Amino acid sequence: TELGYFMSGVFDNVTLRVTDPAGRMLIVEFEWARKKMRLLNLYASNDEKERQIFFRSLRPFVTEDSLLVGDLNTVLSPADVSVRNVFKTDFGRQELFSVMMDYNLVDVWRLLNPGKRVFSRRQMVMGVLKQSRIPCFFCWRGDTFG
Repeated sequence: TELGYFMSGVFDNVTLRVTDPAGRMLIVEFEWARKKMRLLNLYASNDEKERQIFFRSLRPFVTEDSLLVGDLNTVLSPADVSVRNVFKTDFGRQELFSVMMDYNLVDVWRLLNPGKRVFSRRQMVMGVLKQSRIPCFFCWRGDTFG
């Protein structure tokens, strides 16, 4: 399906490639500055095992020209949680790291803000404010940010 109305005048040849019936993934291919790109808009489960399987399932779709965006429902480092949170073992996060390593992807915000602590998610749990930064944008290290 052509998505010609999508950012008309900015991106060329925009095509919807994959939609997930569960609403967890949408993949769009487009051209920008004469370069073919693939955008994966993701919504990972908050269940650790489902998240691990989901991240593993991305492999056939990720290329060196991919951008991954969305809600990944995991934090990458202790710097991404407030002092009132516990940085737990997460097999989903380990699988995401594996995908990042295999496809040379980088957390763009962390790359541009090393050591900075800013939180995108806030919730009250039994009267205690819990905060975390759930990364939401990854790109190939060889691109603009690498």
